[in-house]
Amino acid sequence: MKIGSAIYAKLKGVKLGLSHEDDVDGIVSASLFLRRFPNSVLVLAQPTEIRNSVLCWYNWFTWDFVADLPCPMKVKVYADHHKTNVPRHVESLYYDPQAPSAASLVIKALGLEGDKLSREIVRVANDADTGVYSLNESTLLNDAIKGANYQGKLYIARKMSKVGLRVLEDPLVKEWILVNRRRRERASIIAERIEVRPILIVEFEKDIDIPYRDLCLKLEKRGASELCAIIVPKGRRWRVYLGASRESRYDCSLLAAKLGGGGHKSAAGATVKDKWIIYELLKEFLSSSQIELTLVRDTRNIEVIKT
Repeated sequence: MKIGSAIYAKLKGVKLGLSHEDDVDGIVSASLFLRRFPNSVLVLAQPTEIRNSVLCWYNWFTWDFVADLPCPMKVKVYADHHKTNVPRHVESLYYDPQAPSAASLVIKALGLEGDKLSREIVRVANDADTGVYSLNESTLLNDAIKGANYQGKLYIARKMSKVGLRVLEDPLVKEWILVNRRRRERASIIAERIEVRPILIVEFEKDIDIPYRDLCLKLEKRGASELCAIIVPKGRRWRVYLGASRESRYDCSLLAAKLGGGGHKSAAGATVKDKWIIYELLKEFLSSSQIELTLVRDTRNIEVIKT
């Protein structure tokens, strides 16, 4: 589906954009691109899909626009703020690891700073990507994105490019908000049942379909402020979500980069083939020969072990 969209754009001679599919910043960045180029083709992706290899199909195309993702090999306009994403082969670069969001750079890259609608949605991206969530719209948009499937995320991006935050009034979007709200409620139940420590490592025996990044934030607020690592099986691989307070001595992005992922100091992640790689690097990262692990078998069966 995704590669087909890219081929279609090239055959039709229209602009081709690429953005992060799974968070507010990525979808807002995508909406800005669609607002600037309404007839363009948009592809959404996960950071782990884009690799430094000629076998990675994202490297086969010249992208007119890429935001909030690792940089493919041929890009005309690139905007990002992750220090783990190193720009390469870019004609026009908007890159600042100190920026609050990729969208705050995209609005400059696309010349939309004078557009009121664009400024409003960038404000939401800044609020969400810094983990503040002081705006109700940030939470609602995050829920909508997390609750939607791939086509739903494209729908949100395209409609938001036309109506801005009024997209949250759309009946379909409201349904997706409810989907993720229920998932967050399950995450809250689990968060309350986990014994919190400043350094907290949690492994799920199986994927129970909750927003793990949201769980990470809940555990940080309850006291896991130095480092929170949540490890979840995803098919034949393992996903680790990393979080820490701004005052923590640990930089999550450094650990994520060693695992082949990326992110920010306070929030990062990676996907690996073997979970023991995560544990060995955690021991090295924490300068410890043994770590305490909270194992979640299901919502009621939670135990603490050492490994």
